[in-house]
Amino acid sequence: SFTAEIFYRRDDADRAGCLFGNGHSAGYEGIAAVKVLADGSVELMLTGDNIGVGGNSSDIITAAAPDDTGWHHLAFTYDGTNVKTYIDYNLANTTAPTYYNGRIFSGYAYFQLGWSNAGAPDYYHLGDIDELRFSDTVLAPTEFLGAAVPEPATIALMTIGGVFLARRRKR
Repeated sequence: SFTAEIFYRRDDADRAGCLFGNGHSAGYEGIAAVKVLADGSVELMLTGDNIGVGGNSSDIITAAAPDDTGWHHLAFTYDGTNVKTYIDYNLANTTAPTYYNGRIFSGYAYFQLGWSNAGAPDYYHLGDIDELRFSDTVLAPTEFLGAAVPEPATIALMTIGGVFLARRRKR
């Protein structure tokens, strides 16, 4: 069992791209790719055997998807039976994948951040990625990474404090 989560935003709301995955010219197993599709939905490409040499994969595509260029949180959990996908802390999909061995990455594949050659064509992510985390247990949404965006009141107080500090230093 595990949890994988990441913050991302896209530069272009109409372009698909891969957030992370693994691959190798000889094949790959585990999480082959995590992609944001052109309509904003998320695709998890999970493999149960060596897909690069004729194996099988389970592609899980969410229906609920933010189609914009703002920051979003994506998480998915695997409990040994079901994969649950969360977008912005809300459950978007629960699926029991047909072909999946429960591995995160295979020992002979390399980790790819911001692109993946899993599937054709290669998908480069155009945008920003922040705080990718893997946990070796299934986390609840309340345990996911929290967004660290300052509140407007905090920014206003910091600005006022900075002005007073600058005035005090001039004296």
